[in-house]
Amino acid sequence: MTNSTKNSMIQFSIRVAISLFIWMLFAHLPIKSFFVNQDLIQLMVIGIPFAILMNQVLTSPKNQLLTIACDALVGILSIRLFLNAGALNASLILVDFVFANILLLTPLVNEPHGRWIIFGVINGSGVAFLFNITDHHYFSLISLMYITTLIFFKHLFFIPWVHEEK
Repeated sequence: MTNSTKNSMIQFSIRVAISLFIWMLFAHLPIKSFFVNQDLIQLMVIGIPFAILMNQVLTSPKNQLLTIACDALVGILSIRLFLNAGALNASLILVDFVFANILLLTPLVNEPHGRWIIFGVINGSGVAFLFNITDHHYFSLISLMYITTLIFFKHLFFIPWVHEEK
């Protein structure tokens, strides 16, 4: 393995870890609860392959094998989530999962601004919703503000992706 390949893998891993950490922060929960609460641990395990998928959207060229492996993992873990937590929680992940795959695997959304809007809305908002709902069993106005801030944060800081040539 070349040094540049190793560096790009390390950078990709750091981006995935940072994405998951940002989602944890925007869930507005104490960090220690993510390592104590079994339901939050399960959601973090789902969040890791989902973070890989979302970071695959930003990379070029796309690694199809990694995408398929993450799709399978998110699918299996989402079925387990559906059986344990119910349809609402699983549907939040399912919506994000479907739109992430539309951005990754299909040319359905060719317009850069449309891709940017979809990416900003799905990148972590469903995971942060799930973290919050799982811990509190309700959704407050403050939590909604944090989720909205996450969406705008993703829109503002991924502007170069809009102008990227294919």
